[in-house]
Amino acid sequence: MDSLNKSLLHSSSRIVIKIGSSLLINSKNNFINKKILNNICRDINFLIGKKKEILVVSSGALALGKKALNINNHYLKITDKQ
Repeated sequence: MDSLNKSLLHSSSRIVIKIGSSLLINSKNNFINKKILNNICRDINFLIGKKKEILVVSSGALALGKKALNINNHYLKITDKQ
């Protein structure tokens, strides 16, 4: 992380973390990637310890929902995804 990003992180009181489904979902078995999720949780815990307000945004629910519903089509229209 460069010094500008470190400075922004240090001076920010609220941090939004966007986690894409490609990080959360293991592409080999389509299950949650526990290693990545644990690392993210560790980082969030560290930031909370530094008195930062954390907001997590993720698209992982769609990826997991497709598995639960047996939907294999990767080219769903936005209305179908919603």
